[in-house]
Amino acid sequence: MALSLPVFGAFDIHGDQGTLATSWKKWLKRFENMMVGLAVTDNDRKRALLLHYVGPEVNDIFDTLPNTDLLEDETDSYKKVHQALTTYFAPKQIRSLPFTSLGRPGCFWYGQYSYFTLSYRGAGICSH
Repeated sequence: MALSLPVFGAFDIHGDQGTLATSWKKWLKRFENMMVGLAVTDNDRKRALLLHYVGPEVNDIFDTLPNTDLLEDETDSYKKVHQALTTYFAPKQIRSLPFTSLGRPGCFWYGQYSYFTLSYRGAGICSH
């Protein structure tokens, strides 16, 4: 029996990196809505369809993630893919550096400067 899959756009990993986690959540929600509409309830089928629809680039990323192989005693193969990709696309915690003084008296900078500008100024070039 031939099955015709509906058209559904792959996840764009080349979009704005600052909103990648939000874009992933939106894409995944639309995918899950499609699964409900198609009455797909089997987790193995959902896993296969998710890995098909995310596109080859995300599928390649998934293949490199640790602990994504399905073990014999695991029953929810879809949940494992869902969690692994959601964790991958989640925003990473970035340590904030205090750029208000950089340890030099009289040299204060504020949020309008980029990291490069602050690093350059903090390296010893201060106009104050």
